[in-house]
Amino acid sequence: MRTNCLYVFLLFTLAESSQEDTAFAGMPAIYATHAGGGAFSQFNWNGTETSKISTVDHFPYPSGIAVDSAGTLYVGNQSGGLYRYASDGTYLGVFQDQNQAAPMSLVIDHEGNLIVAYFNSRIAKYSLSGQSLWSFQYVDLGMFFTGIAVDSSDNVFAVAQGDTRVVKFATNGDYLGNAIQMQSPILASNIAIDSNNNIYVTNSQWPQVSVVEKYSSTGDWLTSLPIAGSNEASPFAIAFEPSVGLLVGMMWNNYTNQPGYIAKYNEASGVFEAFTNRLISPVYGPMGIAIAPAFPDYGNDGMVGAEDYVLWRRTIGATVSPYSGADGNGNGTVDQADYDIWRSRFGNAPSPPPLGSATNVPEPWIPALISWVFAALFSRKTFNNSARRLRKYIGTRSVGLAKRLV
Repeated sequence: MRTNCLYVFLLFTLAESSQEDTAFAGMPAIYATHAGGGAFSQFNWNGTETSKISTVDHFPYPSGIAVDSAGTLYVGNQSGGLYRYASDGTYLGVFQDQNQAAPMSLVIDHEGNLIVAYFNSRIAKYSLSGQSLWSFQYVDLGMFFTGIAVDSSDNVFAVAQGDTRVVKFATNGDYLGNAIQMQSPILASNIAIDSNNNIYVTNSQWPQVSVVEKYSSTGDWLTSLPIAGSNEASPFAIAFEPSVGLLVGMMWNNYTNQPGYIAKYNEASGVFEAFTNRLISPVYGPMGIAIAPAFPDYGNDGMVGAEDYVLWRRTIGATVSPYSGADGNGNGTVDQADYDIWRSRFGNAPSPPPLGSATNVPEPWIPALISWVFAALFSRKTFNNSARRLRKYIGTRSVGLAKRLV
């Protein structure tokens, strides 16, 4: 028992000695298409544009956008067709040709499939290899789909621009009817769903109303979330990711002649506030938003593992720089939400670095030593064998000290 306690003490001492306020490599990335601008951009966690990729050589009018777990981007064209880009912005070719109607909104579900809302009242689901899994043509041809999202069970929710309904589909494509029947003057344009299955619908009846409506998972209206400066633009695209939060794309309108931007919901103030500047589009604004989540490798060893939990547990409640130490959601505090983010990615290896990102090379000896200490909790012999292997990482004297502790 005494031996095991010493091993645990060594494990926590190593975690504590790491740099608890050092930024981890897996920063989140935000992507937005430029409606009418022939491009899409990447923004970092604080709203700074880091890259801008032109699409005009392949298609002129980007619409919806999604990013998969490997960092591959899927971009729709308002004139029809879906296209793929690598995480570094390299064009990868056509995912779906232009014979299809305009794909207005895209989402990747939890099983890694691409679901597309088309402007011709159709919803379709594809594998990432391009295989069609199911397709549903809505009987009301006047319901022009512009927004789509999935809940934690991969049920599909869709809205149509200017409509007051949210319709629902099972993960196998079965139509389940209206999930929400909104009351006028709510005119929906897009939709997002958070980790608790709350539903957010952009209400774009400007200038009378310009807010995001929040509903429970059962469709009950909860509240209206105001948008600062919404008298200058109208909300359209919306996206949620736990490591970033809730973002809404504000579109230029005919009254103010202002370019669009992205706003982020501030939980403390209860208001959407400007997240990017007004230069993300020369004409309209963000028609689609996708978020590549943070990779919660808090210990910077290339994997989400036990040592990341140790760092989180050791520093819970600490104030740190955003996305450093064990702050997985960038709010500057190590809290329960950071554990939830770590838990959702436990055991994962990282995706390729996104556009404009830098990859940090971690010191290899700490995660290696922590792994061996875990093994030693069950076998002293394992630890003795491992101690000899540690010499190449931290030197003979340190190994001798570790052996003397037990």
